[in-house]
Amino acid sequence: MKKQVTAIICVILSVWFFFMGFELGSYREKKNFKASQTQVFQPMSQTNYNSQSSSVPIDQTQPTVTSSTEATVPSEPLTAYTESTAGQTTAPTTRPAADPASMSKAEVIAAAKKAIDAVKSEQNMTAVQTENIKITVNDCSVPSLTSIVNGIVQRFTGEKSATYKFVNGQATGVRPDGKEVEDEGVVSPTQVIPPKDRTFDITEAGVTEASAKKSGTDTVYTIRIKEESTTLQNPVPPFNAAAIGYLDLSKISDKINGAEITEANMHYPGSSVVATVNAAGKLVKLELNLPMDGYGAASLKVLKGNASFSGSMLETWSFTY
Repeated sequence: MKKQVTAIICVILSVWFFFMGFELGSYREKKNFKASQTQVFQPMSQTNYNSQSSSVPIDQTQPTVTSSTEATVPSEPLTAYTESTAGQTTAPTTRPAADPASMSKAEVIAAAKKAIDAVKSEQNMTAVQTENIKITVNDCSVPSLTSIVNGIVQRFTGEKSATYKFVNGQATGVRPDGKEVEDEGVVSPTQVIPPKDRTFDITEAGVTEASAKKSGTDTVYTIRIKEESTTLQNPVPPFNAAAIGYLDLSKISDKINGAEITEANMHYPGSSVVATVNAAGKLVKLELNLPMDGYGAASLKVLKGNASFSGSMLETWSFTY
């Protein structure tokens, strides 16, 4: 019996990390998290985490994200921002946008921000969301049951899609779970397009690489976010929160029928944002790549369990006006 209960704790931890955590986290602003596109995720070789550490060393390269949409330069000049010593943007300068490939990191961030923030203010458009969630339980308290736990977890993963039709700011359509969008009370793209209920405000301090390329009449801006790690006591990764979102693992214990989370360490090895902007300066595609791995421990009455896992959350938004 103890063996079975410990296995149940492993399942609870796994599902909690990848679903219930997003249910309460900033990524969905206390609603739910979704993702898109299939990605091959290379699991971390390290499964032990120091809950007091602010970062976790890894032996993994940054994920590669490619856009399926060709890119070229918008018709309007791009705005470049310089960063102060405090890591915040200051007064902008302008420069010709003839060759996006020559844009600086600050310019790419500023251009992506302009397009992403603008789509959040659109009153009339259709937004199609495609999402994909992948989870692999690498280890749990009862090693012999890891494959069984994985089988259960896979029931909650996979690819789904949703359509939001905004007319004068009011959304209609069907959510990924099949329910009507109206049930969410969505009245603005800001409520569903990441980062939710806030502007896209990552700065150079949180970006490892930013680039732009052109082809045809679109421009594709790619931003790669710095590696971050969090703990149960400090659940917010500031860079991911500013650009995509994150798992808020500090608010979940009361949702797990008698189980108490005692440790929750998350590691974000390198997320990315890819924004495709058309010649009119409007965002036509937004791709979010959020690979992660983690370790959690929980107790259920007198029994304890733990699990480590890796996976990815991917999400793609397509916009028509």
